[in-house]
Amino acid sequence: MSYSNSYLCILIIVLLVLLLIAYIINSILIKKYRKAKKDIHREGDSRYLELINKLPQLVIETDSDGKFTFINKQGLEFLGYGKFDIGKIDIFSIIHPSHQPKFKEEFLYLVEGGENKGQEYRIITNRNESYFMVFYLRRIIINANNEIGLRGIIIDISDRKELERKVLNTIIETEDKERRRFSEDLHDGLGPLLSTVKLYINQMKSSKVSISEEKEMFNFANELLDEAISTTRNIANNILPGSIVDNGLIAGVRTFITHIKQAGNIDIVFNENLSKRYDTNIEINIYRIIIELINNSLKYAEANTLEVCILEENNTINVHYKDDGKGFNMEEVKNGLGHINIENRSKSINGELDYYSEINKGMTFNLKVEI
Repeated sequence: MSYSNSYLCILIIVLLVLLLIAYIINSILIKKYRKAKKDIHREGDSRYLELINKLPQLVIETDSDGKFTFINKQGLEFLGYGKFDIGKIDIFSIIHPSHQPKFKEEFLYLVEGGENKGQEYRIITNRNESYFMVFYLRRIIINANNEIGLRGIIIDISDRKELERKVLNTIIETEDKERRRFSEDLHDGLGPLLSTVKLYINQMKSSKVSISEEKEMFNFANELLDEAISTTRNIANNILPGSIVDNGLIAGVRTFITHIKQAGNIDIVFNENLSKRYDTNIEINIYRIIIELINNSLKYAEANTLEVCILEENNTINVHYKDDGKGFNMEEVKNGLGHINIENRSKSINGELDYYSEINKGMTFNLKVEI
């Protein structure tokens, strides 16, 4: 073998050794990269699980058949299951029977890629407790085989539904109360007047009535008709205060206070500084709130003095009300119909209210409405 051939063989051997070393180093680096990637992935999964297990809402995952593949800690506690129950139950088993047909349609729609905007369903827990929930679910790929499933969050809205039910019941009760009052006004106020007018007219038709008696009956009937017209106007004013619509809040409150002063032995101090008209809805609701407060003071508080202030300050209408009555327990009245009516009227005009009372120390009430 010549010198050049020997040199060439040595060079080839060196190159092969270098390639072998490079391959070994590359294999080691790839293994370390894959291990680091798995560690990062594992750490990410761990942090993800730690986060969702701290959420107060229910977080779930299912396969395409609805079988649970994951439920967070809060979800298991809420539903009344243990972690070993996850593979034994499906999402349909927690849906109330009355809502299952609708939910099954929604589930298939989502598995096929449909969009979920938050649907309300009633569920049943393992403890046989019933709740109203909102489901926010979306389609996901659950494994390396590209199998489809759903993942999402479920939020308890039972308290909100209960509040909606109470508000609806309050509205119905208020409407019934108004209908009864309207019926009583017609029956007790207008009915007797018209019946008496009819009686006079029938008497006037009788041949036994003299001309002077007929004239007197005619005058009486005419007076009763005037009173009936006035009563009708008062009934209409109770339904929708005409004085408010025509003359404004201050004129309506002042008129009402004047009538109260004339009807009983009570002192009412009224102060105001409003210089213009406001939205009719705002004026009517403030009027109704003040009337409700005054009526409560007269009926329940046995007050001798009332203070009513309606003041405009910095683009805000401030209503201040105070009585020197016997007061009340705040907890006992917060669910009362009168208090709920006041709260609902305040909310309808975006008002902020607060009130305070103690037994034998009267009551104070404040309402702020931005204008």
